[in-house]
Amino acid sequence: MKYLFIILIAFSFIGCDGEGPTRIVYAEFTVISNPSGVYTMNAWFGGGMQTHTEGPLGVIPVGFTLTTSEYSWVKGYNCTASTSSGGSTIESGEDVELEIKLFVDGDLKETEIVNGFFQATNFIIP
Repeated sequence: MKYLFIILIAFSFIGCDGEGPTRIVYAEFTVISNPSGVYTMNAWFGGGMQTHTEGPLGVIPVGFTLTTSEYSWVKGYNCTASTSSGGSTIESGEDVELEIKLFVDGDLKETEIVNGFFQATNFIIP
């Protein structure tokens, strides 16, 4: 009985420290509308940031995509994807619309649409 108790306690700690099956995760940020001519865009995901700038005379085209680095996270991890954008005026980023896609182990798992100068959304890793 003593050994059974010890075995049960040992098994109860498996997975309690965030261990478990990991997933390779990344995100794509795609411009789907840019009526005011935003020329710079930042995308944050998993502790990293990607930036793209067309320059003050350029405009980020509709369909442009920023892809983040890959991260290894456990199932159930709550991650945030956020973006900011800017143009020649303060109002420039207010009407930009982006599609954020979450990829897990190479497969598209979720898509969110965000708009405005600074927006964020959360994903739970499946």
